Amino acid sequence: MENWFDYFKDRRFVPIFFITLVVLFAGPLVIGIIFQAADCYDLLKYWPFASSVLGVCLLVLIGRSIAEARARRHNRYQSSPLSRDERAKAQSKLKTKPTFKSS
Repeated sequence: MENWFDYFKDRRFVPIFFITLVVLFAGPLVIGIIFQAADCYDLLKYWPFASSVLGVCLLVLIGRSIAEARARRHNRYQSSPLSRDERAKAQSKLKTKPTFKSS
């Protein structure tokens, strides 16, 4: 990869950036509130059971997402590469016929 800045300034990374910000700033606050409430009601003695249930749920979600990604990749449309003549014709069309109208 030649230029990392051009790769990371792509618009599809914007939601990942905001989700990361929320997790970094709101995550510790939410965890603190949960632990404070659990300490008040003496729920911390159940943490091994809760963590095992959460771990199983997380494994199921990861497995489903991997299966969906494999299915998407398997059903992807595969086009044949263009020949030299087809590529030259497409490039000439792009150069001579603009697809947008300037206002």
